[in-house]
Amino acid sequence: AIALQGDFGGVAAGAFAGDGSPWLLDAAGAHRHVLAALLALLAGLQAPQSARFSAARGRTVPSYLWTIGAHPFGPWSNSSEVSQTLLDAAARNSLVCAHHAILRHLAAAVDEVRAR
Repeated sequence: AIALQGDFGGVAAGAFAGDGSPWLLDAAGAHRHVLAALLALLAGLQAPQSARFSAARGRTVPSYLWTIGAHPFGPWSNSSEVSQTLLDAAARNSLVCAHHAILRHLAAAVDEVRAR
């Protein structure tokens, strides 16, 4: 994960400019982006955006419908705190990973017994 922090005000997000003036993302407050990267890498959490296929464009286009809110993901989020919902999802992801590891070990043990 890479997060850049600068003292140059804001970074223009050209794809989101609407009325001719660019949407500026805060370059000085990198802590929210670092937190989002750590949540994605360590807890398996992802930004609440999705992609949908656009027949008119012939490709997938991102949907930013759920990117506003109290979470550290995305350019429109407004919080550096982790909500209880995200904590629950992180706990669920760790349980799913542990369950998957146990199943892999059991399958390896069964294969070893069958080979004898």
